[in-house]
Amino acid sequence: NHPASNLLNRDTYRKWKCKEAGEKEAFVILKFDQAVNFNCVDIGNDGSALVEVFVARSGSGEPQYEVLLSSTAFMSPLDSREGKNSGGVKSFSLNYLCKPIAAQKWDLVKILVSQPFNRHVQYGLTFIKFTAAPDPNEPKKIGIFALRKPLGGVDSDDDDD
Repeated sequence: NHPASNLLNRDTYRKWKCKEAGEKEAFVILKFDQAVNFNCVDIGNDGSALVEVFVARSGSGEPQYEVLLSSTAFMSPLDSREGKNSGGVKSFSLNYLCKPIAAQKWDLVKILVSQPFNRHVQYGLTFIKFTAAPDPNEPKKIGIFALRKPLGGVDSDDDDD
């Protein structure tokens, strides 16, 4: 049993897989606490030949999903048939995402996986990680710093004249 809730668990040994071997495709929908724009998606595969990521905004009515990451091959047809290289990991920076879509804020993500080349396996993902773009309205954090004495050991605050 590999429920979709496993994708929310930080444990690396948790997986999400389709319910039955031979399913044409499977998907999971994740809802974020707030709408964000994405600048990176990391995906750990578990037997899926193709993975596609969509985004939408929640609200009244049926969500209208847009493509964030177009269908991407994680396994070749030969690897799929032979059950080889099923656990690859890929990182998709902003250069690989649909930029006009990634620039907008979304709170729903739909991950669609398929395995058309091997009808005898359950397939899915080992993990998926989204990195949100930094909020330009959020104040910048100042790093760790230390005060130094002026050069030459002269203290400029001395007014003993």
